[in-house]
Amino acid sequence: MSLMIVMSGAAQEWDLVVDASSLKAGDQVVLACASKGKVASTTIAGGSTKYLEAVSATFDGATLVSVPENTAIFTLKGNASGWTFTNQNGNVLGASAAKKLAWDDGVLTWTIAIDGNATITSTNTAYGTIQYNSQFSDRFSNYTSSQTAVQLYCLKTPKVAIAFDGFPYAKTLCEEPTYEVGSTYTLPTAVPEKDGKALVAWAFADEHYIPGAKFIVPETDVLFVPVWEAGQGIEEVTGDGLRVTGEWKKVVRDGQLIIIRDGIEYNVLGERVK
Repeated sequence: MSLMIVMSGAAQEWDLVVDASSLKAGDQVVLACASKGKVASTTIAGGSTKYLEAVSATFDGATLVSVPENTAIFTLKGNASGWTFTNQNGNVLGASAAKKLAWDDGVLTWTIAIDGNATITSTNTAYGTIQYNSQFSDRFSNYTSSQTAVQLYCLKTPKVAIAFDGFPYAKTLCEEPTYEVGSTYTLPTAVPEKDGKALVAWAFADEHYIPGAKFIVPETDVLFVPVWEAGQGIEEVTGDGLRVTGEWKKVVRDGQLIIIRDGIEYNVLGERVK
């Protein structure tokens, strides 16, 4: 039977970024000052100076476990030579001078260095580095003077298990592997046999995948069920033999999915196509 553990409903948690090289375009990050229990909000305030207002959040060691609704959740774009920070409203964080942050104005690119804390510096270095200050009110702004250090927290990517019905994972590690939701998984090219019948495809969620096919990891645990040749349809595997066979191909003909193995055509039930 299939495992259907839905991950999307889980509460969001954020891991402390400890290595700048781990950051990539598309990552979602939060700007924080863990020692003060604060994160940056979406609100830019101030008069002659402009800053991101700070709001309270919940930290547990190296994990940010809870943020308020108005927390600025930034999506990174660009690369290490110049990152941009785009919030959930589509606004890009910029700086027009030291102590002057803005949405969609000024210099919009930043460099990021991580040495325990995060050093986020405008690519116009005269505009300074983002730090935390509570002298007048809790705030995050870009300073050329030394203030309280900040950190970046990156959204944890949910991970799920992938298994093959009747073929338990051969343990070489303490734990079975898991795979990031949205990543690409390549099915094994090895082909099980049962009672002299070879595998035609692996079935999951009403779709069929030939050995070696690419598979986008969904938000549920995955159990692939084998489809055998010779009209046996979907069955539970009891054998443990593996063999490598020839080329596979999947085509759609007259609205019907056809799987071709070693020149022989099968439908999705494993029956030969006459």
